[in-house]
Amino acid sequence: MDFFDFLQRHWMLTAAAVGILFMIIANEFARVTSKYSEINPSEATRMLSHDEPLLLDVREIDEFRAGYLMGAKHIPLGQLAAKADQLEAWKDKPVIIYCRSGNRSGVACGQLAKLGFTKLHNLAGGILAWQHENLPVKKK
Repeated sequence: MDFFDFLQRHWMLTAAAVGILFMIIANEFARVTSKYSEINPSEATRMLSHDEPLLLDVREIDEFRAGYLMGAKHIPLGQLAAKADQLEAWKDKPVIIYCRSGNRSGVACGQLAKLGFTKLHNLAGGILAWQHENLPVKKK
């Protein structure tokens, strides 16, 4: 009886707690059902040395020129759907996608997953995380 009394008296607190719980469950559901994985820079370097993945940079051209990962293919996110045919050979091969912080590359992973790409990996934290680990960046 005291529990229900508390819920009635503190309905805003209860609503906030239910909302937070719902967001946590929705986030975990999205993570589990995602068609791509999140990898950190050390996992990416391990993959680069063993699996020979395609590195795909989805940042804008000025960001790319400021520094990119060695061997990366550059297709800005806004052009990815139109240029996806350039990646056709990688549909069933590993692809590591990165941007500045990992947000745009997550969107790119979603777009490519819808097009049938099966081994997609988003570089969590993007090139900022890569640089934070003191890993090499090439400049034009």
